[in-house]
Amino acid sequence: MTAVGSEDLPTSDACTFGSPRFLRAAARIVGARASRVLGLWRAVSDSRGQSLIEFALVAPLVLMFLWIIVDFGIALDRRIVLQHAVREGAREAAVKVDPTLAKDMVVAQSQGLVQTGQVDVCFVDLNGDGIANALEPIKVSTSYTYKFSMPFGKLATAWGASWSDIILDPNATAALENDPIGPVFTECPP
Repeated sequence: MTAVGSEDLPTSDACTFGSPRFLRAAARIVGARASRVLGLWRAVSDSRGQSLIEFALVAPLVLMFLWIIVDFGIALDRRIVLQHAVREGAREAAVKVDPTLAKDMVVAQSQGLVQTGQVDVCFVDLNGDGIANALEPIKVSTSYTYKFSMPFGKLATAWGASWSDIILDPNATAALENDPIGPVFTECPP
C-alpha cells in the first residue's frame, strides 16, 4: 500500500530534500504554500549556518587584535607615566639641588613601576670643571621593561619575529637653579 500522492514524487537519486525538483513535487502534492515555506526554511537555515561558521573563524582574530591594541595602549600609558615621573624628578633636582629628593620624586610619581635603585640622576659638565654648577643640566633617567600580558613573543616567533617585551627608558633634563651645597651630583657618562 502506498501513501496518497506518493506516486507523484520522483524517485531518482537527483531528488533530495530541498532540491528544486523535490520542491516542485511537494508543491504539486501539498500545494504552492508548502513549497514557499520549505524554500524559506532552507534559505534561513543555510544563512544561519554560514554566519555561524564565519563568526567562528573571524572572532578569534578580531579578539586577538583587540587584545594587542589594549596591550600596546597599556604599554603607552606606562611610558607616559614614566616620562612624567622623570620630568618631575628633574624639576625637583633642579629646584632643590638634591639627587636623593629627585629619586624619591620619580619613585612617588611612577605609580609603583620603578624603585629608587632604578633611577639615575647626573649632571652634564658644560664648563669641564667636574663640579655641578648653577645652570648646568641635570639629567634624570630610569628604565622599565614592559612585559606583554599575552604571550606575543611566542606568537611573534611563530611568524619569524623575535620580541617579547618593550624596554622603556625615558629621561628628562632641567637646568640647576642654584649651586649645590651639600649633595654631590655624579657626572653623566659621555
